[in-house]
This record gives sequence, structure tokens and C-alpha cells, in this order.
Amino acid sequence: MNNWQDGVNEFIPVLVFIGMCDMLRGLLAPELEKKLGRKITDWEWRYCLREGFRKAEEDFRQEKARQRLQRLADMKIIHDFVWR
Repeated sequence: MNNWQDGVNEFIPVLVFIGMCDMLRGLLAPELEKKLGRKITDWEWRYCLREGFRKAEEDFRQEKARQRLQRLADMKIIHDFVWR
């Protein structure tokens, strides 16, 4: 019985992810279809999701780089304060 429960517990996140993708499609697809002038295909929707994930990753990387630069600027101010 434990193996069955473990299998179900591992499958639940997959179901949640599928549900979230369907929810997103319901929200975003009409606007995208309006821009395209037709219904989108499943392939186009998967491409849209992939691009969305790529954009989120890039935004995350840019935010981390911005934080690193800000930290360096703060360290320079502190260094100058102490040594001058």
C-alpha cells in the first residue's frame, strides 16, 4: 500500500501543474488568439508556455545581477567611508 501512496503523492504535483497550465490557457489564450486572428494550436500554446518560462528565467537572472551590482556599490560606499 505504501508504494501505491508514494506513486499518488508523486503524481499530484503533475496534476497541479497541468491544472495551472489549463488555467493559464483560459486566461491568456483569448488575448493571443485575438492578436493572431485565429485559435491557437496545442503546439503554439506549448511554445507560448516555453517562452514565458524563458522570460521568467531571464527576469530572475537580471534581478540577481542587479542585486549583485547594488551590493558591490554598497560595499564600495562602506569601504570608502571606513578608509577615508
